[in-house]
Amino acid sequence: MKATHGREALLRGQYQEAERLLTEALQSGALAVSTQISALGNRGIARWRLSALPAAIDDFNAALRLSPEEAMIYNNRGNVLLELRHYDEAAKDFSQAIALIPNYGQAFNNRGNARFLHGDHAGAIADYTKAVVLMPGNAVPFNGRGKVQLALKRPAGAMRDFSRAIVLNARYGQAYANRADALMALRRYADAVNDYSSAIEFGMETAAVYLGRSAAYTSLNKPWKAYADLDRAREHDAASASAPAAAEQTGSLPESAKASPAADSPCEGADQLGDGSGSLAQVADDRLSRSPNSLLLRASNEVLIGNAEPEDPGDGSGDPCDSGDKQATDPPPPAAAEPSGDRSVSTELEGWAVALTEAGQYVATNADYPKVRLGLEMYGDGEPELLNWQVLKGTLRGIGLLHYYAGASPKGVRLEYVAVIDLWAKKLIAIEPARWGELQAQWAWSDSGVVVVDPQGVPSKVEVRDGAQMRVATYERPAHLKRIKRVSRPILPRFSYRPARRMMPFRYGFNPYAFR
Repeated sequence: MKATHGREALLRGQYQEAERLLTEALQSGALAVSTQISALGNRGIARWRLSALPAAIDDFNAALRLSPEEAMIYNNRGNVLLELRHYDEAAKDFSQAIALIPNYGQAFNNRGNARFLHGDHAGAIADYTKAVVLMPGNAVPFNGRGKVQLALKRPAGAMRDFSRAIVLNARYGQAYANRADALMALRRYADAVNDYSSAIEFGMETAAVYLGRSAAYTSLNKPWKAYADLDRAREHDAASASAPAAAEQTGSLPESAKASPAADSPCEGADQLGDGSGSLAQVADDRLSRSPNSLLLRASNEVLIGNAEPEDPGDGSGDPCDSGDKQATDPPPPAAAEPSGDRSVSTELEGWAVALTEAGQYVATNADYPKVRLGLEMYGDGEPELLNWQVLKGTLRGIGLLHYYAGASPKGVRLEYVAVIDLWAKKLIAIEPARWGELQAQWAWSDSGVVVVDPQGVPSKVEVRDGAQMRVATYERPAHLKRIKRVSRPILPRFSYRPARRMMPFRYGFNPYAFR
């Protein structure tokens, strides 16, 4: 009964009560082996939530000694190791969980966290993509993959993943904050302000978010709002600095974890990235038919990484660097470097030319649109090649589509993408996939935008015209009438003549003396 009540207290979030009840149950010595394993795993989760991380490791180790084939316990122990910055050991635990249950989507997502923190960006992309395939309705892996894209200085690709996460979870504060960082890198400062404000509305009231919005206001030449956000950031930073430190923990780590040094955060790295494609896992044995323990799965999604947790409890494991001090406070990289020292790339198309900047980014320019500098994001090896240029007409006129070759994956798959450009606003709207090898993306246009379904079947919606722009595009006067001047109306005198008086009928007959 105490083990059952302890589990119920854990589900209610009463972690101290859960730890007390589970400890009394385990000390009784009258538990069956299966109940003992469950109690140890649940107490490990409670201690994890109470920040008693080494003690949680001890409980998970004891549970695995009794039953070494519990995939969920490997997954939870890996999350605790992540918080302890033992990234190699955490990845090993997630890999063990995947070996036991090959379709374990949470374990793939968490291993993506570990690989990202260890600097393996290609491996992280592959794991997040596999988690997307296994959990297409979960916003967390999209958010994690977007963070890797942003770390690799691919803000358009990052914005695509963050937008997908927000579509799946409209109250995902971390995704709004991360998409705002991507918009800052694309120099879309007004849109970034909106996303930072949404992040604050949905619980991300952190110093990093206020600093980001302050930078956006500064770029929009609104210093009074920028100073107000700086004051708020200073208040939140002081509040976090004055919080009492966690008490010293006791417990033992696995021997391999003790020898594993804590890796530095790789959030600023820029390793090479493959295509990150993944296929559905094969059903290998009878273990796939077992439904994982819902309590452990839920708890595994609640891991705190970098002291940033989204509002929804099921979204905590998606992002390993959401509020890391260095990454969150550093200004985002610019969308395109200045032209000094650029090296021309031998590709031209209808006025478009590509140059490689000193910052290592490919930038496309066109003399017909001198204020447009388009950063071509590469998703594989090689140099970009311009394939097609098209300017839309009708209600979508002023929208340009630049189709280009974006490199080859490590498996030799040719990757082609399309940059969607607003020529009126002189800004990049999105970069969406066109073709991966023989697989082609599906583009469905409407009067205001396009829905792109990538070759893996994941959709994304791109709005290219808002309501005001559509009204201008639809009801604009014909060009030959724009020069016609309107004839001004004559100025009438202020007085006016009274209408002629007329006789009104009386109720019971004609009254010649009734006038109006």
